[in-house]
Amino acid sequence: HARIEGAFNILTVIIDVLVVAVLIYITGELESPFFVFYTFVLIAAAIRWEWTGTIATALALQAILIFVGVPDVEDGESELNFLILRSVFCWVTVIMLGYFGNYRSRSNARLRELASWPHDIVPEEDRPWLSSSLRHASKVLGADRILVLWRDQDEAAAHAAIWSDENVRFAD
Repeated sequence: HARIEGAFNILTVIIDVLVVAVLIYITGELESPFFVFYTFVLIAAAIRWEWTGTIATALALQAILIFVGVPDVEDGESELNFLILRSVFCWVTVIMLGYFGNYRSRSNARLRELASWPHDIVPEEDRPWLSSSLRHASKVLGADRILVLWRDQDEAAAHAAIWSDENVRFAD
């Protein structure tokens, strides 16, 4: 399943890059308005992968830029500024989106770790399961204190659990 998804993601990015390449080549080369789609392709790569995929996609886009831009620069009308600005735009976007992709991946890993808390038998009284869950959350989040508020559907009062110093206190 993961292998099929990975192949699909790679195929999708290849198609995105090729469509952008064709549009840029057909419509004015370095002055093409379709360069704005670089951002779309890079965002798609950053959502699918971390730094590696985003940089690989940017390298493909940069190769397209050079392939389209060098003949455009050499035709007599100096458009070197467009080539330089498009390259800088691409790599600044890569840095921002690569960071975003990496941050998103770290957050997802943390949430998966947080969701895998210890599942003890949940008794009605004394709530020791909440203490072990809050201890787990404290370790995953790196927090010294945690406050959890909730209200049972059949009760009017709200409840609070306060985790600090390796123990939990309850309040209504």
